[in-house]
Amino acid sequence: MERYECQADAVDHTQSLLVFSETTSVFGKSFEYIHQEIMSGFEHLDFSLELHTDGIEHVHDLELLVPNSVLLIHYSCIIGDDPCETLINRLEGLAFPKTTLIIIVYDDTAYEVSDTPEEAIEETVPTDEIGPNCLIHDHWKAVVGACELYVKSHSHELHGDAALDAILTWNNQAYDRLYN
Repeated sequence: MERYECQADAVDHTQSLLVFSETTSVFGKSFEYIHQEIMSGFEHLDFSLELHTDGIEHVHDLELLVPNSVLLIHYSCIIGDDPCETLINRLEGLAFPKTTLIIIVYDDTAYEVSDTPEEAIEETVPTDEIGPNCLIHDHWKAVVGACELYVKSHSHELHGDAALDAILTWNNQAYDRLYN
């Protein structure tokens, strides 16, 4: 990861989607399928969103975690029988820039606690404290829609200098969290 000095540095920026899950799918769809659905809305743009499905394996390595602009977290990684305390600490400790899109998904209709899944997630990781882009979704189409909106807002082809400024700011915040 390099610090960007100007908007021109942000033009070739590659967004990345990092998945935290013990499984290979959510909502009965593979993460690759969800990624393809997100990307299908950008066929006419010069845009890249790389998919990385190994977030849990690298949760201790900030240099691999922080440079991801979109995080997709299965709820079982933060609540339930065996939550990933390191991931919870990373989220609560604001290791990621505030403008990182963080989507917590739950798809288990057999989830049995006294609270709703949203309430249980909020009790573990208060999403309003993480940042304005921390969402909870229970359907794959909502995940695709949220990712599309986020990605489009960072497209310099659609939003010009404003998108480049957003990418530059996000990148440099991520860089500063890692190296300063």
